[in-house]
Amino acid sequence: ERFAWMGAFMAFVTAAIIGPCAEEFLFRRLLCCSLIEATNRVGIAILLSSLAFALAHSAATFPIVFLVGIISGLLMYKTKNVVVAMTFHVLFNASQLLYVISQGGGQ
Repeated sequence: ERFAWMGAFMAFVTAAIIGPCAEEFLFRRLLCCSLIEATNRVGIAILLSSLAFALAHSAATFPIVFLVGIISGLLMYKTKNVVVAMTFHVLFNASQLLYVISQGGGQ
């Protein structure tokens, strides 16, 4: 029990930092950029990579995850920097996790 907080901390780091960074690299840097190169259609590439991103998550969260994917895709395309999309995704996930914890759902 003395170190129970470490497990919670590691779960938070994984869900709020490591996961979003890995997902942005996969779905934005690899998939979206490949689709842009293959189709030369930025909008279609962002929508398709966002669809793949949303399908990799829970059906219950599909609409918001799809929107997060679109925003991340636009951020990466406009800035030409996947770190900007990663930062947005990290902040989004962290805010969601902190909200759940604040409501007593993190126990």
